[in-house]
Amino acid sequence: MYLLSNQIFSACKIGITSKAAKVSRVSQNEDQGWELIGLWNLSNGDDALLVEQSVRRWWRDIFGAPEAVTAEDMLQGGYTETASLFHVDLNETAARIDAEVKALSPS
Repeated sequence: MYLLSNQIFSACKIGITSKAAKVSRVSQNEDQGWELIGLWNLSNGDDALLVEQSVRRWWRDIFGAPEAVTAEDMLQGGYTETASLFHVDLNETAARIDAEVKALSPS
């Protein structure tokens, strides 16, 4: 799981990638001006999807944050996993991901 930011769009993006992927989703986004903020290792894709969906709901339901970019802005895909930094805080989002990942990890 990853968290990115983009100063031009004043946006952050959450997403899922795999070590097995030929081309990393992080690299694809970095090629388009996104900066890596954090990476989290989860034991499986289902857990990563749960965290991603939870953070997106949190952005939309608690902060009322709309998608920060359009499909045309992100030809590599993933615009629905973005939020405006005018609505959400990057450090708070990273802390939320930390907490969600920790809750899924065995103690």
